[in-house]
Amino acid sequence: MVTIDDLRFTKQSHGGIGAALKTKCKVTISIQAGESVYSTPRKNGYNADEYILFEVALINYKGDFITDQFINCGEDKVAGWVSRSVINNIIYQLDR
Repeated sequence: MVTIDDLRFTKQSHGGIGAALKTKCKVTISIQAGESVYSTPRKNGYNADEYILFEVALINYKGDFITDQFINCGEDKVAGWVSRSVINNIIYQLDR
């Protein structure tokens, strides 16, 4: 099973890092961390393993945000401060 630790995080235009995974059921999971996104720590320049919480968005094959179907994010399209275990659980659900 793929986990967050298997993903390749790269520098992003927001100054932090990010990774995306397209799952078997055609949902893309976007995982971001850095100073201008909802992560812990909220700083740029760290490696992925130094962040403990991430900003997450789930987008279906049509380009629609479906984050709220998996994480309680209220009216937002993204979920903030999401733990590695929750991310791994979502990956497991969507990539089987």
